[in-house]
Amino acid sequence: MQNKLKEIFTNKIRFKSATGIDRIRPEKFEEDLDKEVCEIEEKIKRKSYNFRPYKELLILKSRSKLPRLVSIPTVRDKLVLNYLLGEIAPKLEVHSEFIYSIISKLKKELDEGKFYFAKLDITGFYDNINHELLIGDLISIIDDDYLSDILIKALKNPTATMNSKPTEKINSKGVPQGIPISNILAGFFAKRIDKVCQEESDVYYTRYVDDILVLADSPRKIEILLKKLKDKIRSCGLEVNDEKEQIGHINEGLEFLGYSFNRINNEIKIGIRDASYRKHYHKILKVCTAYKELRKKGKGNIERFKWDLNLTITGAILNKDRYGWLFFFSQIDDNSEQLYSLDLFIDTQLKKLGLRRDELKIKRFSRTLHEIRKNLKDTRYIPNFDTYTHEMKKNFLLNIAGVSKDEIDLLTEAQIDYKFHKKIYRDMSSLEEDLGSVS
Repeated sequence: MQNKLKEIFTNKIRFKSATGIDRIRPEKFEEDLDKEVCEIEEKIKRKSYNFRPYKELLILKSRSKLPRLVSIPTVRDKLVLNYLLGEIAPKLEVHSEFIYSIISKLKKELDEGKFYFAKLDITGFYDNINHELLIGDLISIIDDDYLSDILIKALKNPTATMNSKPTEKINSKGVPQGIPISNILAGFFAKRIDKVCQEESDVYYTRYVDDILVLADSPRKIEILLKKLKDKIRSCGLEVNDEKEQIGHINEGLEFLGYSFNRINNEIKIGIRDASYRKHYHKILKVCTAYKELRKKGKGNIERFKWDLNLTITGAILNKDRYGWLFFFSQIDDNSEQLYSLDLFIDTQLKKLGLRRDELKIKRFSRTLHEIRKNLKDTRYIPNFDTYTHEMKKNFLLNIAGVSKDEIDLLTEAQIDYKFHKKIYRDMSSLEEDLGSVS
């Protein structure tokens, strides 16, 4: 167990900056890593491991919506939760589809004539999952007492503000969002709902977290399945968000997971939903405006500006994971006018700054989509930080991250690698924030 814990810390926690309620950062925790993993193993096996309250973080989605509550574990608890995730994942068999796979299948079903659709949204899905039902299902599958014990403790652990007093309260409903096991537990619970559609061979059903979409070739089939789904959702102790329910025909247009689907001249066209598309305009404008303001103060770093703008366009690969806006929207039509419009918008912003795309070697959305679709394995157009050499990491720190040459000359190769990944993870977090509300 100790070796697994160390590996998890190195691969998933070491470079993250978020702290829990105890304010201990990963670099501080790492100083006593051997001692920590030894104590964790002993406490888990004795069933005496207890979590610190998760730290409350409120994320504002829009002016008209209540903020989303995210629970941040301490570094120690995050380590335990990631270990727990690895242990329970094979047992729970939750197979989450990638967005590109969902969209690809959806288009195929539309091409085959399933033009009628219904969209459902479950109100406060994570926050209202019934503990009695969930724990009963978990215990029936997980036969390890120590795993069940730590899993239930993680589920019941409360979320508190930094300044709140110690509490004896427990979480009695819902799965805390933000902890490593939240998605797999929510997906496992949602299997109860998914079963309703498993035997409906002539109807297409897909669910992404709490967003449900059904396609069929007749409105009657949609009506019958909707009733079954709603009955099942309510029997699970959840409620359907009536305001977000939508029933229609593809000729009226369909939006799902940030994508838009339309039927034009008997052909299904896939684009990016307008709200998601406009959001990326603002991201580009934000990068350009930030550089403009810094330049006014004599602090503008043109290399940093090029880096930020190119990363916004191409995204990147880190630890074999794909980050970025266009990776998410890679299933849009090849000849998407939306991407050409974004490229023109960048040209306009550069011109306002007295800069030229070709001189700066600013990349293009249209070319990026081609690389993702046709050449991702061998591409040099999209950064792959897993292939960065020692010299490339040094150049990044010196020219882009603003680390002085004197400091770099004093660092060992291991220290340069650590510093590089620490800063790169911040950039990757920024790319992920761009996709925070696409559905």
